[in-house]
Amino acid sequence: MSHLQENQKLPTDVKHGQYDPRKLPLESLKGYDLDSGDKVQAPYFFDEEGFLCLNMETDIIVGDYYGEFNGECQYIIEDVENWAKENGGYWEWIDPGSIMFVK
Repeated sequence: MSHLQENQKLPTDVKHGQYDPRKLPLESLKGYDLDSGDKVQAPYFFDEEGFLCLNMETDIIVGDYYGEFNGECQYIIEDVENWAKENGGYWEWIDPGSIMFVK
């Protein structure tokens, strides 16, 4: 079963100067399947300006705003945090359901 979302398409136009999402190693951005616990492709998408974002409201765990899974509020899994650091950036909460990669 593929965990690739329909909106996981690289943007054709980037309207910000922070980074080019086409040059990011998206294949190494992983979350955990809620059912199996396996590492799988994180559920990413690109906003209207071309920023890389992660969807927090799927069956793939990359973090949690409300602390439903580990009792802590607003956490992002270590693998995803490390990916951001390795790529010279960090994650910002957009809303309880998504985070954005920022450099």
